[in-house]
Amino acid sequence: MNAGPLARSFRNNVQRRKISCGHSQHAAVPDLVSHMDIVALINKYGFPIVAACGGGYFVYYVWVWATKEVKPVLSEANTVLIALIDRVRMLDNDLIRLNQKINIVTMLKDLENEKVRKPTNRPDRD
Repeated sequence: MNAGPLARSFRNNVQRRKISCGHSQHAAVPDLVSHMDIVALINKYGFPIVAACGGGYFVYYVWVWATKEVKPVLSEANTVLIALIDRVRMLDNDLIRLNQKINIVTMLKDLENEKVRKPTNRPDRD
């Protein structure tokens, strides 16, 4: 069975640009695949096979995008988050220390005020 001119053209373009499944040259695929090429592939292999290949390419594209674009941003955000959590912990510790100091100062002032208010009622021993 002889392949049509579109299928041969597609095969030649693929061989010329050395695009194979699993390589990171996915940017050139939209240039190669036109509507007529897709129709020829559907005629030759059937819609389920072409759709499965398209779905596989979509999964591959999303995987590459997530690992190259999203993962570095997430790791950077993770380090920033850890630094912020450490700063919040330090501020929390400082607030606890200041609260304890304020409690001690107010307790001492209350004791001092009580001593001033209550005069000693000792009879003189003359």
